Amino acid sequence: MGRYKCVIFDLDGTIADTKKGIINGYKYAAAEMGFKYLKAYDNDIIGPSLYDSFTRFYKFSHDRAKAAVELYRKYYIDKGYLEYNLYDGVRELIINLKNSGLSVALATTKYKNFAELMLKNSKIYEYFTCVAGSNADGSLSGKKELLQYVMNKTGYASADCVMVGDRFYDAAGANEVGMDFIRAGFGYGNDEEFAGYKVYFTAKSANDIFKIVIN
Repeated sequence: MGRYKCVIFDLDGTIADTKKGIINGYKYAAAEMGFKYLKAYDNDIIGPSLYDSFTRFYKFSHDRAKAAVELYRKYYIDKGYLEYNLYDGVRELIINLKNSGLSVALATTKYKNFAELMLKNSKIYEYFTCVAGSNADGSLSGKKELLQYVMNKTGYASADCVMVGDRFYDAAGANEVGMDFIRAGFGYGNDEEFAGYKVYFTAKSANDIFKIVIN
């Protein structure tokens, strides 16, 4: 076994391609509230919290953003959480990491209930020691806070853990808590957004992640 004791995964763009369900959730909120869905932000809305995306990209007020989040969640609990596919090799990666004696955890800005539903639907929930996601009231919606939550729950220090994610939000959170970061290069991020952040390794596949974590 390598230097790490716990591997912490992001969900959207790292474990699963969830773009379809996320976009459909936004489009549902747009149709219900009468605003235009902005296709230019297709990838940008994957990573930050819903509230942050609605206030940043759509310039919504606090109250309008909260209303949009509720409508998004209404769609997502009905259909959206099923509109995804696991990336090739990810299920085997998680099982192999667990079987190798490592703890596996999740740190996602996605609403925790949705994240758990997706892990259970994919039949991988049982392999996770800890699942950290945002709460209904909007708390635990930052990557730094989510990583700290995982460390508090598992008892591991930042040096014992590695964060695996596809967006600069993941890298920023890992850097802030002093944790190594592996970029999931098959996700939604682009090279430019990682400028200024420490990236230990960029994985092109799930198998790449296993090799770098174990060795």
